[in-house]
Amino acid sequence: MTANLKGSPFGQSLQEYFPELHGARYKFLEMVIPAIAKASSVVLRRIACAFEGPAQVDSVVRRIQRFLAESPLCQKKQARFIVGLLGIVGPMTLALDRTNWKFGQRAINILMLSVQWNGKAIPLFWQLLDKEGNSSQAERIDLLQLFLDTFGANAIYNLTADREFIGSKWFHWLIEKEIPFDIRIKSNTIVERKGHACSAWELFRAVKRGKVQRRNGLFKVYGSMVYLSGGPAVNKKGEDDFFIIASYCGQSGAAQRYALRWRIEQLFKELKSSGFCLEDTQVVDPGRLSNLLALLAITYCWVVKTGCDAARKIPRLSRKLKHGRPRYSILRIGLDTIRDAFWSGDKRLIAGVMRFLSCT
Repeated sequence: MTANLKGSPFGQSLQEYFPELHGARYKFLEMVIPAIAKASSVVLRRIACAFEGPAQVDSVVRRIQRFLAESPLCQKKQARFIVGLLGIVGPMTLALDRTNWKFGQRAINILMLSVQWNGKAIPLFWQLLDKEGNSSQAERIDLLQLFLDTFGANAIYNLTADREFIGSKWFHWLIEKEIPFDIRIKSNTIVERKGHACSAWELFRAVKRGKVQRRNGLFKVYGSMVYLSGGPAVNKKGEDDFFIIASYCGQSGAAQRYALRWRIEQLFKELKSSGFCLEDTQVVDPGRLSNLLALLAITYCWVVKTGCDAARKIPRLSRKLKHGRPRYSILRIGLDTIRDAFWSGDKRLIAGVMRFLSCT
């Protein structure tokens, strides 16, 4: 069963944020987003099997394919819809990261910008890279510029990124646009102060393991003046390393701000193996995959929003166990709540979960 779109809060939100779409597109969005949640997958045939109505699965698959091919969703409008859906009020805490996998010999490489909301990273903008490996400085700038064009620089509280996202042009652009950031740098990065140059790790070799210490004053890193915080660490191979953050935010709190970056890694896991099986999709065309990500992003926000409400009403669902992790993730709680409502066929329960797709 699907809710009646005409006059519904979800339909009104769609018309407000996507005025260029006609009625058939609204109706499709109303059906495909619950189907993605019910299927817990972006594999087209699984989504089609979760559609309501008498249409044959092959027919529904073709309908989804046509939607993806026609590029109906603008990323700026979709981002505004997500911010409105979750009621996010700036300034926003952002994280930049990249995820990739292979479909046969085809490399899928996604550069994504997320926003922090209620303990979760929410997908906001992305770019499909036509190559393997790291993004270029220009590609990062293009993605952040899309955010600036949509929300403005004043909407950014902070940007976090890992060691992959470094470079003189990139740092210079962020500072020129007055975008506060906390970006981890490599331990062998050359830093300068008052004419003296050294490797970044040398500033923190006296710090005790497990501690993060900040250095007073500004240092030149990649040609830009930033603050530095850091300390000894162990890398993924178990080898000694250093954790060093370059900040354009002020001297204190860099480690705490940077710690929120891990949530985008959790987001990638939930979009893939722990949630929606993104790596299983056979959609590899960049334009079509970008449109599929737009549908997935809206669905993900709806599920998380539903899960937060359910966890608030039934605290035992998200209660932490002895190992310190919650019994169920917010994503799992949201998926179960939505699927239970639709499988029950109860109009009241369905209307209850559908209301979370409204921006009002």
